[in-house]
Amino acid sequence: MAFNIVFFQRVPAQYNKTLFEQIGQNENFNLFLIAGNTDQNEDVKILDELSNARLIKVKNHYWRIPYLWYQKEIGNILSEIKPDLIIIQPTPRMVSNFVTFRWAKINNVPVIGWGMGKMPGLSENKAAIHNFLVKKILQNLDAMICYSTASAEYYYILSDRKVQTYVATNVTDDRDTQKQIAEITREYDLQNLRKELNIPVNLPVIIFLGRLTAQKRVDDLILAFSKLQERAFLLIVGDGAYRETLEKISLSIKNIIFTGHQVGKNLAKFLLISDIFILPSLGGLAIHQAMSFGLPVIASEGDGTEKDLITDGYNGFLFEKNNFYQMKEKLEFLIDNPEKRKEMGANSLYLTKNKYSFNNMVTNFENTILKSLRNH
Repeated sequence: MAFNIVFFQRVPAQYNKTLFEQIGQNENFNLFLIAGNTDQNEDVKILDELSNARLIKVKNHYWRIPYLWYQKEIGNILSEIKPDLIIIQPTPRMVSNFVTFRWAKINNVPVIGWGMGKMPGLSENKAAIHNFLVKKILQNLDAMICYSTASAEYYYILSDRKVQTYVATNVTDDRDTQKQIAEITREYDLQNLRKELNIPVNLPVIIFLGRLTAQKRVDDLILAFSKLQERAFLLIVGDGAYRETLEKISLSIKNIIFTGHQVGKNLAKFLLISDIFILPSLGGLAIHQAMSFGLPVIASEGDGTEKDLITDGYNGFLFEKNNFYQMKEKLEFLIDNPEKRKEMGANSLYLTKNKYSFNNMVTNFENTILKSLRNH
């Protein structure tokens, strides 16, 4: 007999599609994803369908002060599906979580959370309020699936060491990456792309990948790169409301190219001609994606996975939050040491294939679900 497993998400993000479909292939599960619409003017790519799982779209009701949302239909949906286990996002902003907890308690159904851990960028007072509310949520959970070891420690300590935490390191599908690399290298001459972009053969390519928002601190990356502009090229891959501002900042700086939003093989081509990946501020999944292309990575504070994925000096460097002088030093080191960046890139690829693979993430998810069903 298969268990009915329900995921509650605010929105059905495209970047989680493969994860849900892979878990849905497990013969032990009937998987349901319940998710709502984006907020107005929100730049998030959402999926419209799933194989091996049922996508149920609901309406998100948003309040902007404070920023909260509520999924009104969930009580009826739960009564119809009759789940054996529920997985939520453990955020106090999702007010309907508390309706889910009440339904689950009445029907004796285990609830587990899936979260990134500590919320970055909050003031001391806001962080204290946030942690207090998350603690209340943890009191209603049977277990936590965590993005990283750092987030597992955060939830475990916040719950007064009462909630069992499990790590399923948040990663991209490296299997798809290897297929793309094989196809592109077989069918396409990457040197032609460098020529099209007027990138000299002797200059290493630095790549940033992500949405262009002020919080990503790409402006500080551009400022740091301005001191290195004669010695490398910088590809800024992505789009967003902050792009126009960044392009104006870059007008007097050489060797910067804005590619716009790229996906699939087009994105893979840009990663394949690159030598160094950099993430100046918030982010997470892009680190693993770059590693799966065999790139050394330089990053600061993200969603916590960077502390697992990056071993300082082995496959890249971690720099102190907002210390962009230190970031520049790490960049300069890799620009000046081609053998070292090649070695670190090989180490990145090894880690994605062996320790932090997509298959390992899925297995950890499935094991936690089955363990929670047995233990409840």
